[in-house]
Amino acid sequence: MKSIRILLFFMVFSFPILAQEERRCGFVSTPEEKKKYSYFYDYQEKLNQEIEKRKRMESFARTEADVLTIPIIVHVIHNGEPVGTGTNISAAQIQSQIDVLNEDFANNSPYKNATVAQFRDRADDAGIKFVLADIDPDGKLMREKGIDRVFFPKRNKVWTDTEFDAERKPQTIWDPSKYLNIWTADTTIVVSGQILLGYGTYPNLSGLEGIPQDAIGTNRTDGIVVRYNRLGSAGKVNVPQLPRGSFTFGRTATHEIGHFFGLLHTFNSFDCATDGDFCPDTPLISSESSGCSLNQFRCNTLSMVQNYMDYSRDTCMTLFTKDQIRRMRTVLQVSPSRVALTKSNVVSFVDKLLSNQIAVYPNPAQTQIRIAAPDLRLKEYKIYTLQGQQVSSRLFDGSTDVIDISALDVGVYLLQIETQRGVAIKKIMIQR
Repeated sequence: MKSIRILLFFMVFSFPILAQEERRCGFVSTPEEKKKYSYFYDYQEKLNQEIEKRKRMESFARTEADVLTIPIIVHVIHNGEPVGTGTNISAAQIQSQIDVLNEDFANNSPYKNATVAQFRDRADDAGIKFVLADIDPDGKLMREKGIDRVFFPKRNKVWTDTEFDAERKPQTIWDPSKYLNIWTADTTIVVSGQILLGYGTYPNLSGLEGIPQDAIGTNRTDGIVVRYNRLGSAGKVNVPQLPRGSFTFGRTATHEIGHFFGLLHTFNSFDCATDGDFCPDTPLISSESSGCSLNQFRCNTLSMVQNYMDYSRDTCMTLFTKDQIRRMRTVLQVSPSRVALTKSNVVSFVDKLLSNQIAVYPNPAQTQIRIAAPDLRLKEYKIYTLQGQQVSSRLFDGSTDVIDISALDVGVYLLQIETQRGVAIKKIMIQR
């Protein structure tokens, strides 16, 4: 299966790296490659039909309160190193990536003020929020939020993307209708000898033009892959895996998730005659950008080199356009695989402030505990071991705030309480 690829030129096998320049994404990265996938660019509708479709897409424009939440699980494929070293990256590095995603998709990049004035009014908030899942596929509360660490012994050769899709993804993927799967791993190499920064899959049954059918995710492959030393932001966390560089500020994942939501490269047509990304508010561009030269002119117009779907360096990127956002929002409300993500229940949304407002007593307790929650309507509770195993749950019936714990063994547990205002977590101890 072909995928969206981010590339760094590399000599295969044991030869040294000859060039350090990295490229943003490598799916159909030259006009020559484009010819192999001519169907990808074949327009099937006339301009007036495209205009009508854009009008229909407008109906999916979000309201102020309509923020779609996407739960993420990060599969850290490591070689057995201690947590926080080598390929076994830290929770802080992963959280820095979530922070970058939420900035980028909310039109709140720290580099936003550097956006070229001509394009500022085309940028917008996508209304998409990313959170690390805290409930695993067995319904257990995760010990390490949003992280699945998988030991895989180091091989004599690195994976190709095809091998990774065939060997690693099916063995580690969590239900893609509930989780946006992100894999981090050591470098993968394509047949041509190019190192991937990352690659991803497209949504199914979106009805949008340009989606390559052989790059659509399946229940064995759906998600994105990012090199372990390109996930996260050197601007937010200080770790050896993320020295400051062109592609160490988290935009690899932003770019690939753009593809995951149906966006194409801004330069997809490789010519000045067709709108290759089907987003009229991104200027026509005949080739990818690099670096951050803001006065580049292609196709007789100023290039939007700061768009997340170009190839510019991370700190240059600042915007998704309104048409790109309409395209993503359409995918999130039409594509079955992406609609399911917005309805997933694998995030408990624990409210720390709410947790502080709820009291549990007695604690330690023996056979029962009582919940003191003024002005809160108690809906349901779940009790987990510290290992994340759910051992008890029940709906509150409105007549009592007492929880029977007589059947539980002595020990320390996590009590999850759902109220009309959110979810709280309290630690309880059982002694006898």
